Amino acid sequence: MFDLFNKSRFSGHHGTIAGLAISPDGSKAVSGANNSQFFDRDAIVWHLPSGERDRLLRGHEVAIFSVAFSNDGRTIATGGGGAVKGRQWKHDNAIRLWNDRGEEIAKFGEDLFFVRALAFSPDGRFLLSGSANQAKAAPVADGSCLRLWDLRTRREVRRFGHHTSEANTIAFSPDGKYVAAGSNGMRADGSVAGSVTIKTSFHKKDAPLPAGKSALTKELLAEYANGGSLRKDVAQSLKTLAEKLNPARLVSVSVTHHEQSSALEYQTIRFWETSSGRELDLFAHQSWVNALAFSPDGKRLLSAGKGVILWDTSSGEKVGRVGGNEIDFTHCAAFSPDGQHIALGTGGRMDMGSPYENCFTRLYSQDTGQELARWSHKFPVTALAFSPDGRFVLAGGEHGELHLWPTVI
Repeated sequence: MFDLFNKSRFSGHHGTIAGLAISPDGSKAVSGANNSQFFDRDAIVWHLPSGERDRLLRGHEVAIFSVAFSNDGRTIATGGGGAVKGRQWKHDNAIRLWNDRGEEIAKFGEDLFFVRALAFSPDGRFLLSGSANQAKAAPVADGSCLRLWDLRTRREVRRFGHHTSEANTIAFSPDGKYVAAGSNGMRADGSVAGSVTIKTSFHKKDAPLPAGKSALTKELLAEYANGGSLRKDVAQSLKTLAEKLNPARLVSVSVTHHEQSSALEYQTIRFWETSSGRELDLFAHQSWVNALAFSPDGKRLLSAGKGVILWDTSSGEKVGRVGGNEIDFTHCAAFSPDGQHIALGTGGRMDMGSPYENCFTRLYSQDTGQELARWSHKFPVTALAFSPDGRFVLAGGEHGELHLWPTVI
């Protein structure tokens, strides 16, 4: 068993793994990645557990921000976004469907903007999409960030509310009666709520640095700004700084995040009845949410981002927290198929001169909240998925890093 995991290859992406899904029979996985400065536009289908490539899904023009497997394993959905070519943004925001031979069979939703999340309904009739259609740059900037699509006609059948923040994580309840969406705090104008202070100091390349200081070259600053781990407004500021930086100088940079403002959308978890589109006032995570997941029995909802919280879906009450401060910056989360375990992906860095920290796939007990295992990554873990039998977790992150971890403890 462990020899098979050690032979896994998973080599093919160079951007940040943004979408990851495993087929219902556990034999294959699909991944999609993006990088704001370089195209990583082909989804990859992998054999499991070997990590050998099965095929490429070629059709997106820029990058892929989300993927999903249908419940019968015969269809894959992928969602596009954008990347910079030269100094201009190029967009490919549509949803595409692929059959089990890797052929594109449908394309729809061209008026979406950065399709951050996709989910098939449990009965296989519908596809739910989460996007950034609150942003001014969107083809239709009306806040319609959560939409339901009929897979037979490829037509939109419902919009769930008007959003002031992008829907970057979504989920169907196991019975399909409800949908949930989480926000990361984007405003309607595309900026990020909550202020940030960027402090810089410059040094000559051949001069000694002050005690305790670290500094970056023009090239390293550009690499960091394009790495995908920063807020969009911060990344853009640092890209501009890198472009203007004299090659003969170094720069020290610190980024300080301040409290989020009252202009944030109040509920960063929103919850709807699927059939009617009626919003239910149940959950208020009160901070950014990067991941949502229903327990297999539908009785719990997991929200992760700034902290990780378990909710009772019938009452909307908090029933527990997972972990402590070490998982305040969680990028992805999932329940095991039996509901007993929770997997989380963490990691990041606040200061550009510092190394990545806390980059792990972590396994917790759902009942006790106790951490049972952790596996180290070189870069932040941004997407993960359990195998259908719960025996392993596939986890990916920045720079195309992708690993398969056995969950047998």
